[in-house]
Amino acid sequence: EEIIFSNEQCFNMIINNSDNAIFVVSDNKLVFANKKTAELLGAENAEDIIGLDIETIMVKEFRDSAYWRINNAIFNKGSAPFTESKLLRLDGQIID
Repeated sequence: EEIIFSNEQCFNMIINNSDNAIFVVSDNKLVFANKKTAELLGAENAEDIIGLDIETIMVKEFRDSAYWRINNAIFNKGSAPFTESKLLRLDGQIID
């Protein structure tokens, strides 16, 4: 049990201190976001964006391809191929 707790702490430290934005979506809502995601979206901290509807940060032109990738990953029980996309900051500015 102590080893599991130690591994979870290590995992959380790596994810939360990553230079990459990492977030998890469930039922079209952000359910996890690391510090870099919050910074990228213009939030003060990750807690401020948890529960956000994913469409509020998706540029309209990329929504169909994003939903295709999400559904493909779910259907194939794996990950979707990496692709570049544009997102919206909370202030409406496009992240290219």
